[in-house]
Amino acid sequence: MKLGLWGASLLIASTQLSLLARSRRAWAATGLLLLPALIAWLVAAANDKVTPSGLSTMLGWHALLGVSVPLASLLLGVAVIAEEVEDRTITYLLLRPVPRASLLFGRLVPAVLWLWASCAAGTALLVAAAATARGSDAGVSDGTRLPLLLAACAGVATYTALHAALGVWVKHAMIVGLAYSFTIEGFLSNLPGRNQSLTIQHHLRSLVAGTGDDAWQRIDGFGSTEWNPLFDAALVLALVVLVACIAGAWRLARRQFELPA
Repeated sequence: MKLGLWGASLLIASTQLSLLARSRRAWAATGLLLLPALIAWLVAAANDKVTPSGLSTMLGWHALLGVSVPLASLLLGVAVIAEEVEDRTITYLLLRPVPRASLLFGRLVPAVLWLWASCAAGTALLVAAAATARGSDAGVSDGTRLPLLLAACAGVATYTALHAALGVWVKHAMIVGLAYSFTIEGFLSNLPGRNQSLTIQHHLRSLVAGTGDDAWQRIDGFGSTEWNPLFDAALVLALVVLVACIAGAWRLARRQFELPA
């Protein structure tokens, strides 16, 4: 019996979740999201002057959102389809009586769920490590931790969908993804004016700006940047996910895969 798109996607997703728990790639992505917490603990132990709110916002803004989220999403995103090609299992899966797009959705959703859980752990540990800082301030408030968690979860969903689509469209998705995340976005996000709005990072940070408290305003460049309204930022990120999924599914349905020898 041929399964429909969502039935096949659910079947693949249920299998993929158990595979992720045994995947070194998935645990490496988790490690990247936990790394800012380790840095926060080391900095708090070494510097008596750093404050809890200052440490959590600085590392959350630059390390978690700026580095860990794109890298962890890249690791799992490009593997959604590329891993099946490398393992030479893509032909077997595509010969099954299921829609091709179900392979993309069935592997993408578990990857995002894994990264959401890792983001929750990483954010909680980052805040806990920052709270050990001995500098004097009001501490880490809900206006710091909750916007950071929201932006991190939105970031991994957006970047993972984008990189999964790249894995369908191009052969060297890892290289292209690295170039986009840290060269193109890194360049555009530092340009003045509306160029920043062309980057995912800008919209993630707009989520923080729209929901965070005054502690975030001490970040360099926060006050001089024109942030997008909260609804607009969330809408743009959702549209990126939607377009990436549609483009990836369309390409997957038409692509002829050449397996490595």
